[in-house]
Amino acid sequence: MILVFLIFSGGLLYTFNQTKTYKAVGSIRLLDGMPTSRIRIDDILPKSELLLKPIEVTTLTDQESEIQTEIELFTSQSLGRLVERRLSDDLHKRFITPYQSSALLTPLTIHEILMANRKIERIGDSTLLEVSYIHPDPMIAAHVAMLFMEEYINDQLTREIDA
Repeated sequence: MILVFLIFSGGLLYTFNQTKTYKAVGSIRLLDGMPTSRIRIDDILPKSELLLKPIEVTTLTDQESEIQTEIELFTSQSLGRLVERRLSDDLHKRFITPYQSSALLTPLTIHEILMANRKIERIGDSTLLEVSYIHPDPMIAAHVAMLFMEEYINDQLTREIDA
């Protein structure tokens, strides 16, 4: 009986001491074989837009391969570094503050935190990618998710210009 009480009490303490986190989600649509000049970014994409302009690719394998390549580019370390550079001093302080108390045990770099809390997923069989970021501050979560999308687009446009 005492063991059950201790386990229950420990669970309650853990639950009440957990830091609340917020998840910001945005979407990015890859169009017509993914030419980088026509990537479009939206905070929230209405469901009616999901039916617009189907992709014309020669084979499903080609489309799947291109989308997987875009996901890999989105999750690259270099993109994380670009986002890290975009954090202003004020935003930088607000970003790191929730992690400073636990940093004594296992110090993490800003880059590691950025990469650990972002997620890129394909939405079903569509050409939409969902970009999400988790942070204790909802404004920071939204801003960082948007930075990931903006830097992805900037990186793709730079690659296109360089090519």
